[in-house]
Amino acid sequence: MAFVRSAQRSYDRAALEEWFENFDFSWESKFSSRELKEGRKLYTGGAVHTLELRKNYASANLKFADGTMRYCVIDFDRGSFTLRGSSGDDFTDSVCAVAGLYEVEELMADELPPLKFVAPPQKNIEVGDSEEKSALQSGRSEEAEEGAMKLSLIFRLKRDSLIFASYWKTDSGLKPAFGDSAIRADALNKKERETLVRLASFARKAGFSYDGKNHVLSDASSFPRAASNAITHWRKYFDVPKNADLELVLKGIRNLSLNISLSSSGLGNFSADFSASLDGEKIGFDELKILDGLDGRCAVLPKRGLVRLSQKDESLISSARQAFDLFKGKPPRYMLFTLFDDSAVKLSCELEDWKKSVSASAELPENLKFLRNYQREGVSKILSVFSSGCSMLLADEMGLGKTVQSLAAISTMHDLSKNFLIVCPASVIPVWRSEIEKFFPHLKSKTLDSDADFSTESGIIWLASYTQLRRNRQKLENTEFEMAVLDEAQYIKNPDSKISATCMSIKSRKRLALTGTPIENRLTDLWTIFRWLMPGLMGARAQFERRISEDVNFAERLRRQIAPFVLRRMKSDVAKELPPKFFVDLPCPMSEVQKTEYSRLLSDARSALKSSDRRERISVLSLLTRLRQASCDPALLPNLSGSDFSNSGKISALCSALSTVFSSGKKAVVFSQFVKFLDRIKAKVSIDFPEAEIFELTGSSLDRKSPVDAFQNAKKSAVIFVSLRAGGTGITLTGADYVFIADPWWNPAVEEQAIDRVHRIGKSGDVMVYRLVSEGTVEENVRRLQLKKKAVFEEVIGSLSKNKKSFEEAVSEILDDFKD
Repeated sequence: MAFVRSAQRSYDRAALEEWFENFDFSWESKFSSRELKEGRKLYTGGAVHTLELRKNYASANLKFADGTMRYCVIDFDRGSFTLRGSSGDDFTDSVCAVAGLYEVEELMADELPPLKFVAPPQKNIEVGDSEEKSALQSGRSEEAEEGAMKLSLIFRLKRDSLIFASYWKTDSGLKPAFGDSAIRADALNKKERETLVRLASFARKAGFSYDGKNHVLSDASSFPRAASNAITHWRKYFDVPKNADLELVLKGIRNLSLNISLSSSGLGNFSADFSASLDGEKIGFDELKILDGLDGRCAVLPKRGLVRLSQKDESLISSARQAFDLFKGKPPRYMLFTLFDDSAVKLSCELEDWKKSVSASAELPENLKFLRNYQREGVSKILSVFSSGCSMLLADEMGLGKTVQSLAAISTMHDLSKNFLIVCPASVIPVWRSEIEKFFPHLKSKTLDSDADFSTESGIIWLASYTQLRRNRQKLENTEFEMAVLDEAQYIKNPDSKISATCMSIKSRKRLALTGTPIENRLTDLWTIFRWLMPGLMGARAQFERRISEDVNFAERLRRQIAPFVLRRMKSDVAKELPPKFFVDLPCPMSEVQKTEYSRLLSDARSALKSSDRRERISVLSLLTRLRQASCDPALLPNLSGSDFSNSGKISALCSALSTVFSSGKKAVVFSQFVKFLDRIKAKVSIDFPEAEIFELTGSSLDRKSPVDAFQNAKKSAVIFVSLRAGGTGITLTGADYVFIADPWWNPAVEEQAIDRVHRIGKSGDVMVYRLVSEGTVEENVRRLQLKKKAVFEEVIGSLSKNKKSFEEAVSEILDDFKD
C-alpha cells in the first residue's frame, strides 16, 4: 500500500501529551465500514493538507481530488470526541474525521521514543489450542521496562483475510487490548500507551483495518509481506508467537497446476474431473471453487495457505462451470471444442475417437455421383458432422450449389416416417422446389401455409419462408424434425428479433445453416447463427462480446473452435471453369443541381449529428439516405419529386458505359437500392438505345421467373434493371457479362449476393463489375465502410477482426471524413 506524506503539522508538546494520555485506540468502531474505507483512502492518498493539534481539539484541512477544500474539527475531552465539519453533510464530515484521526495516530507514533524491548524467542503454537493460552497467560513480563505489560499479537488465517487479535499479558490472565472489554486507556502507563500507538501506526501502514475486535487485512497478495514484517520487524516491539497459520502465510503465494480428465457419459455427453496439484498433493474441484472469479489473484485454501491459478486456468474452470450449469450437468460433446481446445486435457479413448470422427469423411451412395467433386466433399462433411451429433455451417461462396448439397444430404437420410424443414426467404422457395424436382424427384415437398399440419403427414420436406414460419410458430411446439435447414441464415443475425426467436423454437435432431455471408456487419452475426446450430458453443452473448474486445487471442481461439463445423469454399478454389470477375469503380461527376442540394443536405446532417436532441440525432440517418439520393439523381429527393431535370451525372455515365455493352451485342444487369432511380435510368436507356431489350425485376414484381427467363433467353443486346434487395437471392442471370451497381450499399455482402446472380456455375464469359460512385460525396466513404466490413467477413475463417464499430459511429465517420 503506497502512502503519500504531505500534511503540515502544527502542535505543541502539552497537546501531544494530552492526546497521548487519553486517546481511545478503538475509535474506528465508532464509524461505519464505508466511512472508514473512504477516510482511509483520503489519508493514504495524502489528502490531509494540514493538521493542527491542540489539547481539546484537532483540526484537519483536506484537499479533495477535484481541488475543493474541506475541514473538520474533532473536539477532544479525555478520550471522547465530537465532530464538526465544513461540508454540511454528515457522511463527508465523518470521512474527513477518519482521515484526520489516522493523521493524529501517525503523528503520535512518529513522536514516540524508540523502545528497547526485544521479544525473547518464541516456540511455535497452534492457534486456538491450550498451548496458546498458557503461552499468553503468564502475567506481566519481567523484560518490559517500568512494569509495562507486554502486548501479544495472535495471527489467524481465514478464507478471505489475515487477522490478528491483541492481548495484554497481565498477572490475572489475558486482557483484550481493544474492544468493549479492553483495559481503559487511563489505566495504562506511558509505555503501554506508546505500545498501542506504535501498533496502530504499524497496522495502518501494513494495510490492516480495525473491525471493532481484530485488525483485518483483506488483500491476500499482501499477506506474505505482512507476516514477514510481523516476524522480523514487529517482534522488536511486540510478542508475536509463531503458529501454523503464520507458517502457511510465510510460504508465500504458490501456483496450482490444473489437471483435467474427460470421459464419455453416454448419449453424446461427457463428464469432467477437475483437480489441481500443490507440491505434489491433489486438490479437489470443491476446493478450486474458492478461486472462481479472482482474475488471477491469489486466495486462501484452508490448511494449505495462499495459492493462485493462472488466469487461463481460472477462466477455464469458470467457463466449464457455466457450461455444466447450462446443460444441467450434461454438456454435449461439441462443448469440448469451446472449453478444452487449447488446454492440457486428458481425454478418454472414446472421446479421442469421437473428436477424430468429426473431421472424418462419410461414404456417399452411388446415386450422388452427378454432384461435382467439391459438392460431394461438402455432402460428406455434412454427414460426418451429423453422425458425430453436431451441427454444420455450410458457408460456400454464392453460386457453388449449397442448395443441391443440402438436398443430397437430406436424400441420404430420407425416411418416410420423418419430416424435414427448410426455412428460406420467400423468393427462394421456387428455387428449392425446382432443385428437388430436377435432382431428387422421389422426394416429396410441401410449402408451409396456414392450413399445413405437420402431425398428419410424414416423409415431407417442408419449405417455409421466414415470415410464414413466424406466423405459424405454434405449429412447431409439438413437432420434431429429423433435420432443419436455415437458408440465407444471416436472416437471424439479430438475436433479439422475432424471426430469431421463432427459429430457436425449432426442434430437430440435425441442423444445417447455409449462408455465403455469415457475417454481414459484426461478429455477433456469427454468434447468433451458432446459437441456433449448437447452443452454448460460443458462450453467452455478453461473454462473447467481451472476449472480442478483451481477449488478445480471441481470433485464434474462435478459428479453432468453429473449424470442425464450418465448410467454406471459394469459386476460385473449386470451380476452376468459372471465369474471373473484374471490378472497376466508375467515378461520376455531379450536375450543378446535385451539388447544390447535396451541400444543403450535408450541412443539415452534420448539425443533426452534433445535436443533443435525440430526435435530431435519429434524423441524421434519414438525412444520410437523402445524401445518397442526391448523389444518384436529384429527382429522387422528395422536395424535388416531379421536377423536370436533365440527367444526373450517374445516368450520363451509365448510358455511356452501356453504349459499349450494346455495341458488342452483350447483356447487362443494373442494380440499385432505389426503384425510382431504376425507372429514371430505364427511361433514358429506352430513348438512347431503342434496339436493346429492356426487363425489370423489383420487389413489386409478382412474377419473378418470366423477366429472368426472358433476359436469359434474349438473342440480342439486353439489360435488366433489378432492385438490390429483390434480386439478391433466388435468381440466375448468367446471361449477363456486365454488372452495374448504380449506388453502393452499406453492406458489401448484399452487393456480393447480387453480383453472384451473374457469376455462378454455368457462366462462360468474364464478368465486368462497375460500381458507380459520385465524386466528392458520402458514397466514397460508403465504399471505405464496405471494405472494412468485408475485412471482418473475409477473416471469419482466417484472422477474425475485432472491429465492432456501431452504425452511428460509421455515420459520423462518413460525414466527418468528407471534405467540402
